[in-house]
Amino acid sequence: MAIDTALAALPAAERQAIDVAFPIAHIMLHKRIALAFAVRDKLSTDDFGRLRAATDERYGFANYVAVIADSYLRKAAVNSVTLALISVLTTVSIAYAIVYGLNRGGIANPTLTRNILLLPLVAPPIPVATATTMLFGRHGLVTYTLFEQTLGISSADTFNVYGPLGIVIAQTLSFLPTTLIVLDNAMRRQDGRLEEAALMLGAGRLALFGNVTLPLSWPGLKRAVVLVFIQSLTDFGNPMISGRDTPVLAGVIYNEITGFQNTPLASAICLWLIVPSLLLYTALEQFGRRKRYVSNDAGTPAEHKQPLAVRVGLTGLAGFFCVLIVAIYLVMIPGSVTRIWGVDWTFTLAYFSPEGLGAGMEGTGYGSRDRGLGEVWNSVRVAAIAAPIGGLRRLRSAMSPNG
Repeated sequence: MAIDTALAALPAAERQAIDVAFPIAHIMLHKRIALAFAVRDKLSTDDFGRLRAATDERYGFANYVAVIADSYLRKAAVNSVTLALISVLTTVSIAYAIVYGLNRGGIANPTLTRNILLLPLVAPPIPVATATTMLFGRHGLVTYTLFEQTLGISSADTFNVYGPLGIVIAQTLSFLPTTLIVLDNAMRRQDGRLEEAALMLGAGRLALFGNVTLPLSWPGLKRAVVLVFIQSLTDFGNPMISGRDTPVLAGVIYNEITGFQNTPLASAICLWLIVPSLLLYTALEQFGRRKRYVSNDAGTPAEHKQPLAVRVGLTGLAGFFCVLIVAIYLVMIPGSVTRIWGVDWTFTLAYFSPEGLGAGMEGTGYGSRDRGLGEVWNSVRVAAIAAPIGGLRRLRSAMSPNG
């Protein structure tokens, strides 16, 4: 077995330390079984069997209280809500600035910019997070190869993308395209003649933005805020890859189901995840509910020209994210033909074979790395089944009179 081989390769002192600690670790892992035998004389045969096999059914609010009472779960809950709020602030702010530039003549070549910024729509969040770590991780092309090895200005062990900052960066890049679509739709429906009239009446640029453009954008902003908040709160891939020691509730749910088979606690946490989203949605609905927003479905673009400083700033912002998105996708190409990124730059096509690295060289022992395209085809089969079902549902909604 792999564990026996790994233990045999250890020095004698380390092997002895593991032999001493292993029984205690095993008991702690299966403390439920030890507890069952400790109270066996006080339980009936059926109760003892249920407790030992973890099939004892109990009812109550203990699992709901655990999210508040348990320090680890409480930390995960605080992290989830905090990261969601920060991601809302960064993603919605950046998206709104870019959308404003695209629809108000503030960004050069808006069609090309829009197409590049929407590229992450073709991939789930995990590839974006993975490529981000390939650029800015401990063995990242920028943080390790360039900054540490070439320039010697920082250490990749301390200056890297892992942690809360990495999660926010990955989530911002992952959620930016959908946020752009929501805000772009709201901005395009605005009647630009209102802005022209405000300028003709003597309104300044800030007054125009604060009193006309921003209030008319509120319905789209509200939807974007709720969308990003829910996406961040339920995000599993980005915290898993970039989170390091930052627990979040979505990851706790995964661990409780796959690692501990603790479905009741996982279900309670799932219900807890709904609460912040409902509170935020209710608060946003209450805010400004007495106001009325009128938009022209056809949309009449404003013809006034943005100041040079605004055009330079918005073009620079959009250009930065365009370059970052392109870099993220380009780095996947060399990463797919490199044996171990940042460590062994040997060229290999083994990852494109059904057997993975095991086809052309010794496997690495890192799980799915050695299984090649087998994992990809599983995803393709699932997508082939889900796509027609989802497409038919969307088509039915579009054809509905109220859709």
